[in-house]
Amino acid sequence: DVVKSCPGRVKVNAGHSVGKTHVCACICLWWFYTRNPCVVITTAPTLRDVVDLLWTEIRLLHTRAIIPLPDYFIGPRAPEFFDSDEHWGKGYTARRSESFHGRHRPHMLFVMDECEGLDPQYWIATNTMYQEDMDHCWLAIGNPTTTSSQSYVEDMARTADGRPKWKLFELSCLDHPNIKAQLEGKPPPVPNAVTLAQIHQFVQDWATPISVQEKKPDDFEWPPGSGIFYRPGPLFRGRV
Repeated sequence: DVVKSCPGRVKVNAGHSVGKTHVCACICLWWFYTRNPCVVITTAPTLRDVVDLLWTEIRLLHTRAIIPLPDYFIGPRAPEFFDSDEHWGKGYTARRSESFHGRHRPHMLFVMDECEGLDPQYWIATNTMYQEDMDHCWLAIGNPTTTSSQSYVEDMARTADGRPKWKLFELSCLDHPNIKAQLEGKPPPVPNAVTLAQIHQFVQDWATPISVQEKKPDDFEWPPGSGIFYRPGPLFRGRV
């Protein structure tokens, strides 16, 4: 049953350089090429986020597909693919929420990349199109760096019947394959992603060393097994 298996609203609070944009690109391609008709709508705070990052990654994944996929891209750079009026996808820069209004189809995917930087109006506009009882999916992913953003508000939100509004997940830098490999003395397997040297710097810049007697549940040992403990600050929590 497609409706029952649809993930609904999914929100991912992720660390720095863990592959957020790659995840979004994979989901956009999967949705578009497994459903016809369907609509894919993406947004991000800046033109660079939309064109140079997310939709460039979508194009790269399309090019590298083991099984060749039909080419529905509009031109060499535009953040858009089009098959028909009922089967298309487009990336929007977060400038005016009015750009989102009026899209109502039975199979829709909404992707918010770098969602921490999106103003409340974009969340509200998307909410007017998202329908939980249809084959709709809404993915929001980003670095949770503040407690004043709409992204943070959404973490706490509830539905009308009291359920959590979002299925919440975390992608921590500390769990990345590169970090696990480098801690074992191996080369990082994922290019252009977070590295052990970056984590060392993050800990230095955004965490405070503490004694083992001061340790609380949210504090952590770094490096693992070293017996040295740290208390994460706000930036560490949002970026690692």
